[in-house]
Parts: sequence; structure tokens; C-alpha cells
Amino acid sequence: MVPVMISQGEFGERVKARKEGKLDEWKPKVEIKKPPKTLNEWGKKNGERIAGAKQLPYGMMDNAKFLSLQPNQIKTDSSPSHMDTKQLFSLYKTFTGGGKVEIMNGYTPKSDHKDLLTIARYFAQKGDKVQITTDIHFKDEIYRDVFGRLEGTPYERKCPDLIINGKYYEYESFMKPFKKRKMANMISHGTKQSSRIIINNNKGVVDRYIHRNILERLKDKNFKYDIDEVWLYEKGKVKRIF
Repeated sequence: MVPVMISQGEFGERVKARKEGKLDEWKPKVEIKKPPKTLNEWGKKNGERIAGAKQLPYGMMDNAKFLSLQPNQIKTDSSPSHMDTKQLFSLYKTFTGGGKVEIMNGYTPKSDHKDLLTIARYFAQKGDKVQITTDIHFKDEIYRDVFGRLEGTPYERKCPDLIINGKYYEYESFMKPFKKRKMANMISHGTKQSSRIIINNNKGVVDRYIHRNILERLKDKNFKYDIDEVWLYEKGKVKRIF
């Protein structure tokens, strides 16, 4: 893994654009369009391993425009995968607009089961495909079918609670009694499972406080994880805060 970090100045501009609701219009002043030198060197040293791989990295097609190959030159395995031959999820409910909720076979309900169902319905009602997962040992062959895309990332061997349109999300709740500092703990614990987290905010902690906690972690040099999305679950409703 070769990290390419946003500069502190541009990070501040991005936060400002998001607060003003103009994040879609924001563009970085400097874009990295070539693979870092260390990545190229790694590729040369591991050429035989790469050539022997059974399938291409998950993100290659998404980043084809930055590769020397064109999309139609990238060969993919057209044979059925384990995901095609095994029924890993069962349909729970469908919604108008094409949204649906699926639950992983062998699912073991947790204490936050009702919350997960409510959150899943929220996204499915918007037309999203939502899958509720269950904990599974990373050595289990099914792990790769469900969580295989986490391999090679900081979340390898983890089991995020939800898969929404192919992206992994972790839901974090708290043990009673609630204390304000538990909000920071939920953010910290959640980001160790996924870069996209949904936090139980039924006690109504103000957005400003939560925002500050998120930014403090992103600025912390010792913080190993990334934060792409943060959603708040508040009394049956879900809203995005970051």
C-alpha cells in the first residue's frame, strides 16, 4: 500500500466546501495521475507474483484511465465466482424504486439488530441494495466471498455490519449509560472496521461536537485509518454528517 495524502491546506478547503454544500464542485489543486515511484518499484520486484494472480485488483477497472492499458485491454476472469455459485444472502424485503435488503445466511442477531434493520430500510427505500452481514472467521472460505475486497487494506480480517451498493459500512452503538465521551469512542472503534461508519446518536450529541472529533482524528499523525463517510442514526432516522 502506497499512501497519497491530501495536503493540510487543501484538506481545510475541502472541509469548507463540504460545510457550504459545495463538495461536488470542489477539486484539488494538485492531482496525482501517475503511480508513485515506490509502487512502480514494488511492481518490478514482484512481477512473477502479479503474473500468477488469479484475478485483478478490485480497483483496477475504476482507475483504468490512469493505467497504461485501456479498459478493453484488461483481461478479467469471466468464469462464475464463489459469489455466483453460493447463495450467501437471502432476500428480506424489496422496495419500490429497486431498493432491497438482504440478510447473510447464518446471520446471528446482535443487540443492535433492530437498529441495523431500520438503517437498512432507510437506504433501501432510496433505491440502494443493502446487505446485512454477520461475523465470520477470516479463514472461513465464505469470508473471501463476502469480505474479500478488504484484503490488502487496513480492514483485512474485519467484518463490517453492512454492505451498501458494494461498499462496507460499520454501525457503532454504545453500552448504557451514555456519556458524551462515548461518542469519540464510537468513532474510534468504527473506523477500525471500515472507513464508512454509522453512529448511534439517539442521545442527541450536537453535530459540532461530533464534527470536531472527526477532524481531530484526521489531523492526528498517529491515527492509522481513513474516514470517508460518517452517518448519524437518530431515533429511526439516518443523516450524513461527513
